[in-house]
Amino acid sequence: MKGKQIAIQSIGGGGWANNLLALDHLGLDPDRDNIRFIVLGDQPSRIQSLETGRAQASWMGSMFSAPLKKKGYNVLLDLGRAPISYMGASLVARKSAVRQDPKLYESVLKGTIDAMRFFMKPENKPAVLQSIVRVLRLPRLEDAENGYNALLSVYNSDMRPKPESIKKIYSILARTNPKLQSLKPESIIDDALIQKIQASGY
Repeated sequence: MKGKQIAIQSIGGGGWANNLLALDHLGLDPDRDNIRFIVLGDQPSRIQSLETGRAQASWMGSMFSAPLKKKGYNVLLDLGRAPISYMGASLVARKSAVRQDPKLYESVLKGTIDAMRFFMKPENKPAVLQSIVRVLRLPRLEDAENGYNALLSVYNSDMRPKPESIKKIYSILARTNPKLQSLKPESIIDDALIQKIQASGY
């Protein structure tokens, strides 16, 4: 990857962070190893850049990476299976808002847990696949199934935020916002509601 170009959706976004996490795990540094990021937008656009040779690598969600594997592309790292402590998609709210209406946010958390449980039940697979095809506008049901199987292997209903995961993403985002280096993860974590839900046996 040294001296190569990586296609990303945007600078500072989740996909950009995923690329930096992967490079770090592989012992690569964008500055030291002259690795350039080129902003090309959504995953279909980045796939096209790989096929034309404009970019030599890109982070892809499991729904889009499976067809590329069949075409002979190599997977440098499976972030879902790699031993990297990382927090991706998260539920974020102002502390004042949670204090004002805790029942609302408790309901949101319960709804998210219900959705994940629905996803992971084998009998719901046909409905889940149809939703994936519709939302991601995939051309084939087979593409949805590849992604479904990949997500099934990494999904977990334990939604408690972990300080070490936040520290990892801070180390990545500090490249564009150095102020993050002075923030302590514990200062932004509030897992009281999720602990309450788990303690209730929900």
